[in-house]
Amino acid sequence: MDDVVITGRGSEIISYLDKGDNYNKKWDLAEHKDKKRSMSSNAYYWKLIDQLSLEFHEPRMVLHNRYLRQMGRYRKIDGQCIYVLLPDTDRVEKELTNSVTNHYAPLQDTVMGNDGIRYRWYVQLKGSSEYSTREMAMLLDLVIQDAESVGIKTLTFAELKEIRDRERKKKEKYGLE
Repeated sequence: MDDVVITGRGSEIISYLDKGDNYNKKWDLAEHKDKKRSMSSNAYYWKLIDQLSLEFHEPRMVLHNRYLRQMGRYRKIDGQCIYVLLPDTDRVEKELTNSVTNHYAPLQDTVMGNDGIRYRWYVQLKGSSEYSTREMAMLLDLVIQDAESVGIKTLTFAELKEIRDRERKKKEKYGLE
């Protein structure tokens, strides 16, 4: 049992555990990496977010949503942005800035509802898990800039270049993006 390695796509692992077949098969995770972004960039991004969270005394999701808003990458259906109209309250804004799964940016436009409540339009943002390698690099650059501004040690330009070169080579190898 010690020599069994279980890595791969979640559906494959579940199938393996459920059926118990292919007991001695070794799964290869390298072929199943996230095709939109590098996990090394993603891991580094969250490491810096956690450090900034401690520095600024703010929850990590508040910072994450703030960076997603700065990026301004909108989720679209059939080429159209997704808009929602929500009550223009501090409670709604707090819930949105702490959201883990859905990300929204407020727009300037507000309207008065028939119920006497003021509503604000929000546009839905893409989550970082939907970012391309290039978008993830831009997001990471924003975080690095803020980390450096408060004295958090970051990777050198050469180290970042090495990560990005590795990601580019992997992308070319698997014909991604």
